[in-house]
Amino acid sequence: MRIGKEEAKKRLDSGEVIALPTDTVFGLAVRADKENARRRLLSIKGRPISKPFVTLLPCRPKDGDFLRKSIYLPSAFRYCCDMWWPGPCTMLLPISESIEDPSRKFDGFRVPRHIELQTFLYETGDLLVSSANLSGAFPSVSFEEVENIFGKDFPCLDFGTNRTIGIESTVLKFSSDFVEVVREGLLPLEEICSVCDETFLKKPSLSKRKMCKKVFWIDPRKSKKEGGVLIGFSNRSYQWNNKILLGSDSSIEGVMATFYSVLKKAFDSSFNPIFIDMNWPTSSPLWEVLKRKLLELTNNGSSL
Repeated sequence: MRIGKEEAKKRLDSGEVIALPTDTVFGLAVRADKENARRRLLSIKGRPISKPFVTLLPCRPKDGDFLRKSIYLPSAFRYCCDMWWPGPCTMLLPISESIEDPSRKFDGFRVPRHIELQTFLYETGDLLVSSANLSGAFPSVSFEEVENIFGKDFPCLDFGTNRTIGIESTVLKFSSDFVEVVREGLLPLEEICSVCDETFLKKPSLSKRKMCKKVFWIDPRKSKKEGGVLIGFSNRSYQWNNKILLGSDSSIEGVMATFYSVLKKAFDSSFNPIFIDMNWPTSSPLWEVLKRKLLELTNNGSSL
């Protein structure tokens, strides 16, 4: 159910959870100062309390404001703020103790590059936000996907513009000794490495997600498999009966916009296994980001 800004503010003030579009993916949001709403958010998502919350901020606060939220501010944090805020970079800072879970030692902060959302945050105050999906599932990138998961009556703020790119933010974790790339997203690893001292940078290791279907890279020009479905590009010709297409391989923006929707269709379909066109574009670091995300799903590193 789409709602306007005034209705969204009323619901947030009363402790409700709402969905809203961000510059990355759709999120579920609550007022940061509403403890019961925080618990409701965890319950709706089925999310463990040990995972850090992310607070969306309208702008970069002064260091003194951050020191009320964090034990200390590593020097690298200030530099990364200058580089990537506002933008798709979530930064995890050490906290003294979590209200929900004393074992949780970090919380996240981000300033979105989304003018309507920034204006809304100035009006509401800081919001705690988590991606609009059940815990462990692919994120939502449209109003329709939010409604499919949480129901048509679930309140979803509509700014009247579409600035959602379709890929989640990159997550950096700060300590006194290092900066760790916890999750790669719209801020590519290549860009982080180009500006951060790699001596103090922990890069993410490739982890395999447990999936309900087998996923393989394949060259569809040389091999055709029966019984499965192919994920490919809309501007390429495939002699496959079953295929689900991303955007054109000449537009990284178009592919990012459809990336998770295509993956959801493939995994929700009756076809198994899933094949991915291994002739992957390389013209932008963001193509490499998407490829590394697909590598987390696949059963083979290259092809059958």
